Amino acid sequence: VRVATMWVLASGPRRVDPRGGVSLRGLRRMFYRMGLDASAGEVRAAFRQLDTNGDGRLDMQEFSVLCEKWTSRRDVTAIYDAVPRMDRSGGLSAVELTGFLRAQGEPCPEMRAAKLLRQYGCGQQGMGLRAFGAFLLDPEENSWYSAETRRQVHMDMTQPLTHYYINSSHNTYVSGDQLSSEAQVEMYHNALLDGCRCIEIDAWDGPDGEPVVTHGHTLMTKVHFRLVMEAVCESAFVTSPYPLIISLENHTGVEQQRRMVKIIKGCLGPKLALPGAFAGIPPDRFTPESLKNRVLFKCKAKSRDCPDGQASCFPSGKDAKKRPVTRELAELCFLPTVPFPGPGKRPKPSPKLHCSSISEALAEKYVKENRDGLVESSKTVMCRIYPNGNRFGSDNLNPLPSWTGGCQMACMNYHFVCPEMRLNSAMFAQNGKCGYVLKPGSMRGPEWVRLSGSPDPCEIVVRVISGVQLPSRRIGIVDPFVEVLVMGAAEDNSVKARTQVVSHNGFDPVWNETFCFRVQHRSLAFVNLRVGDGGVVFGGPVAEAYVPLPWLRPGYRVVPLVDVRTDRPLPDARLFCHFSITPPPAPSSMCCGGYSPPSCASSPAGAPLWVPSPTSSPPIAPATYPASFPIPAPGPAMPIPMPLPSSLSPWALPYSPWSNLAESEAPCSPTSVVTVGGYGNPAGTVMPWPAI
Repeated sequence: VRVATMWVLASGPRRVDPRGGVSLRGLRRMFYRMGLDASAGEVRAAFRQLDTNGDGRLDMQEFSVLCEKWTSRRDVTAIYDAVPRMDRSGGLSAVELTGFLRAQGEPCPEMRAAKLLRQYGCGQQGMGLRAFGAFLLDPEENSWYSAETRRQVHMDMTQPLTHYYINSSHNTYVSGDQLSSEAQVEMYHNALLDGCRCIEIDAWDGPDGEPVVTHGHTLMTKVHFRLVMEAVCESAFVTSPYPLIISLENHTGVEQQRRMVKIIKGCLGPKLALPGAFAGIPPDRFTPESLKNRVLFKCKAKSRDCPDGQASCFPSGKDAKKRPVTRELAELCFLPTVPFPGPGKRPKPSPKLHCSSISEALAEKYVKENRDGLVESSKTVMCRIYPNGNRFGSDNLNPLPSWTGGCQMACMNYHFVCPEMRLNSAMFAQNGKCGYVLKPGSMRGPEWVRLSGSPDPCEIVVRVISGVQLPSRRIGIVDPFVEVLVMGAAEDNSVKARTQVVSHNGFDPVWNETFCFRVQHRSLAFVNLRVGDGGVVFGGPVAEAYVPLPWLRPGYRVVPLVDVRTDRPLPDARLFCHFSITPPPAPSSMCCGGYSPPSCASSPAGAPLWVPSPTSSPPIAPATYPASFPIPAPGPAMPIPMPLPSSLSPWALPYSPWSNLAESEAPCSPTSVVTVGGYGNPAGTVMPWPAI
């Protein structure tokens, strides 16, 4: 925490202390706002000790000394002291910091160590404890989510459109519930700027010959179709250059259809992808790269000629007889909508790429009964999953079943704040937030590959160490605890693991509790961390975070948190954890797109954890992890209590939690058990640990 920020919190309004500086009252207020549980006697004693001149105020120098004392972190100090060093009188040298980064699994640790030493202003003395703590707790430099996948497009964008998950929106114009809220143009701006690549427009007949966008047969307000298209033209390719799909639900008559076509062509111009311009190209040649900066229309229409004013005879909902589709509108349809052929079936060969809309309930049924067949069908048909019609409050569907079934588009109500929307955001935060994520290889191959027969198993060890400035929803200081979940395919949905409650400490609570999960399909799994308040009954989580398992960075990492009420990042709140994946993923399989981090000739794969400089003396033996962390006694409510032993070296953690232990030092015997999910076992079953 910056001293300047704490000074502002403590100094407060002028009426509290008009003479300037920080008074005892202001100091108490600062502790309360930051979640520090300190008694009045402790605060008063610290204040009197530092108030050397006895004027009842602390100047900046005295206040800085107090901040240094109260904000020192024992967890960071323990890790800093455990780093192998040849000289304990100074800070970490470049070689020593390189060894730590190599143990973290960082690519090119030498280059990164030099960058960090420059970035944190470390001189000849090396990286001291304060700079080391600033690095470890920096959500930008040491986040649990790989920075490369968030900042740049790194996946192969030259594969067919059916090989990608696509960030999609349902009823994009809606700003509240589905029955009586306002239809707003701003909702299209928000979705497109957030990386959405499939939006929905419901067009209806409007007054004065101008079509409108609204939810038909409800009390929802209307917005002009022209304003919606202008918003789309303005924001379509600001965040992502890859193709934008517009799902057009047409409920207009012949005349207003022609008016819509004129508006579309006038607003989009050369950005509009017309089927005639791509005649003769097979559907599997349509890729995100080849369709860059193009808008694709998906609608119910057949592209066959018919006399003016007559239907081109593809029905459009309940008003099929009253609302024929004109030839002009049919000529704009790049992705014609067809009925879904069924799991395991492929449509008849066609020169066009077809798209099928499937309800949430039907998609979940397909996934449950024939997931492998749905995966096979989605290799050639674009599958768009929309929420059930009874979700009047705009609550969202769970996109995980759709993704595990290979469906490209799971449509979300973007304006609704919920865990499902945060999961969707975590999914599409990868690949540069471009809105397209390459599906796993087993879902893209030309041959039939059963997902259940091609597992990619791994074991995840999550060690929840501590928290930083955790928020509270109530009056008073939060009593935080952390819940850990691993979710993905049906066989990988684990039980919920929970730490114990730390009473009255939202500033720097320490848990130091470890949980182990087993996952069968690594490329489809997510890790979810939730922060709850033990002082609130039925309150739900206060903040949480998601990360795709393929992009979880091993080692000591910071977990930035999101406010569950607003879906906005909490700039100061975070968790400090250690993650390990056994066996660790190969660089070539770190993600669905086969991305591998930049190679470093001096740090080949499989290099030992500690490589001393050729000119230096041999390093000291790796220090054992200090036992100063409080390890709470396992309670009955904890499903997976597995605290690490104090004799475990931190260098072993990114690879195998027990690799450096002799059999006599093992924390549990081969017959010991922990509660886990995965490997085809129902969540909550008891499985033995593998023999050591």
